[in-house]
Amino acid sequence: MVTERFLLTIRLRLYISILAVSSFLSQHRLMRTFASCQPIPPHRERGPCSPVKRRFADLDSMLRDYITKYQGDAEKELASFRDAPNFDSCVRQAGLARTRKGKLPHQYRIPLDTLRRWAEVLLRKRESMCSCRSFEALFEIVENEGRALPGIGELVVYDTALRIGAYLKLEPEEVFLHRGTREGAKALGFDGGRRSIRPDELPIAFRRLKPHEIEDCLCIYKDDLKMWNKPGKSRSTMPGKTIQWRSS
Repeated sequence: MVTERFLLTIRLRLYISILAVSSFLSQHRLMRTFASCQPIPPHRERGPCSPVKRRFADLDSMLRDYITKYQGDAEKELASFRDAPNFDSCVRQAGLARTRKGKLPHQYRIPLDTLRRWAEVLLRKRESMCSCRSFEALFEIVENEGRALPGIGELVVYDTALRIGAYLKLEPEEVFLHRGTREGAKALGFDGGRRSIRPDELPIAFRRLKPHEIEDCLCIYKDDLKMWNKPGKSRSTMPGKTIQWRSS
């Protein structure tokens, strides 16, 4: 009798365990199915500096693609900082890397606490930044502050200066190099250790863009530029069209 009760208890516990495991697996499958049906949040979509998958016949077609697909959105992003209600609001918004639509893709992976500290640091330099008469002067202030704050790299520094500069009506006169932009510049034959490039050093086709748009373009299309600069290809030509490579 005792043995039968013991076996019955074991079977009951085993049955309960099987039910619990089955319920857990069912919920797990349901959650995975639900997650797969969710739309991708806007801030997780491909950022403006992600490499494109297309390949272009020549430099002109690549730049037309940028103008068609990216130029307008880039201008709208800067306009959100340019039209901030006041300078402090612009600086805070730039430091947090946010617009009304949410966090900006370039800084998506940076912790919010880091960006909050960054915004606080920048606000303490409001007077110095307001007195700037050129983007380069503004960039130096932002860069000096960024060096002292862990988690703030060269891309954050440039993006922040560009956004604050939009409010102050200060635009870069040269193409500043950082991360992906540096890769694009190196593919064009430039020294990756340079801080910036003058627009007149670039192929003539680029001159239809502003310096900050060229920066964006070099980053987005860096893989195409690398392909065009493979060994055996002349640096004075692009596929399908001859262009002036550098001004003398």
